Amino acid sequence: MDKVKSVVIRCLRKCKYIFLLTKQYARKIIVAWIKEKIEVANKADNPKILQFPITYSCNFDCIMCGMKNLKGKKELQLDDYKRLFDSDLFEDVISVGVNGGEPFLKKDLTEIIQLLIERLPKLKGISIISNGYFTNTILEKMAEIKALCEKNQINVNLSISIDALGDRQDFHRGCRGAWAHATETLLELNKERELYCDSLGIICTITKENVYNLFEIDAWAKQNNYIISYNIATINKRIQNEDRFDQFSVMTDDHAKMCAREFLFSKFWETKEEKYFGLFYYLCEGRRIAPCEFKRQGVSVTPNGELSFCATYSEEVGNVAEKDARVVFENGMAHRNSICELYCDNCSHYMYSLSSKGYLELIKMLMREYTRPIHI
Repeated sequence: MDKVKSVVIRCLRKCKYIFLLTKQYARKIIVAWIKEKIEVANKADNPKILQFPITYSCNFDCIMCGMKNLKGKKELQLDDYKRLFDSDLFEDVISVGVNGGEPFLKKDLTEIIQLLIERLPKLKGISIISNGYFTNTILEKMAEIKALCEKNQINVNLSISIDALGDRQDFHRGCRGAWAHATETLLELNKERELYCDSLGIICTITKENVYNLFEIDAWAKQNNYIISYNIATINKRIQNEDRFDQFSVMTDDHAKMCAREFLFSKFWETKEEKYFGLFYYLCEGRRIAPCEFKRQGVSVTPNGELSFCATYSEEVGNVAEKDARVVFENGMAHRNSICELYCDNCSHYMYSLSSKGYLELIKMLMREYTRPIHI
């Protein structure tokens, strides 16, 4: 009798969980579905997100990057950027991601940030990605940038790339001393973080070379109280890494892909961050169940002024330093639509929240987990 009573209680608890689960995600599904319909209807809105690589120069040769093929290419100067941002195409931009190459190799980085603040009236946030090698320069420039952003009520985030520990980081990033310099930079930034940025984090890119050590990297980040975020290395036209795909991608190795799935699933259970379920599902099914902000809201402008619709699969559709950005943008609409049709459903880049279908897949998985048969 006690055994029956125990089973009944467990059944009631499961029913309660299913109810709460459905209630929790019902609103998210509806909101996601509405957003999807609105985005489809507004196909030519001004971009709200700008990916803004400012240099081809880099002191690293990372295994998942082809940036060395672009070194030496002509780069825009400050006056070029002033003309570029005269276009009303950028008047609704609220977020800018500054990267490279290595952005701290750009001597006028502070001046470029100041220009962004002056020319983008709706700007709310700037995110900078660095390899962390140039400690003193990073501290000096970030103090200047933070002061500028704080004065203008703009949030500034700095991310340092860490893909492995010790010598493995040097190998992964193709530079001796990569680990020592990056960890020194993180240590110094953390001493007075509020002086340099509003948030400081680590970005780890998952490849065949580091997939077997991800739990070790995660433990190190937790031990040092670093916020760490994981992405999957993928094809990226902007940095011309297609010829290295077989070398770095977990998608080309079944065992590496299985290990990546296991890690990302564990990160989802630990953090409840939807991006990790989206990445896990992608590795399982090869399909995207997360919206992409670049599908309808983002553009990228390369260091020499070429505009594209995303870094991953978009071709460069015109130079906005030579022609009005709005004209280039509108003339490229057919190409953007083609990308959306051909590639977006099979891309792992820029995953954050889930789509309406993604939430349904998540609910299905959670229900399977919590409604296993109960045996007396």
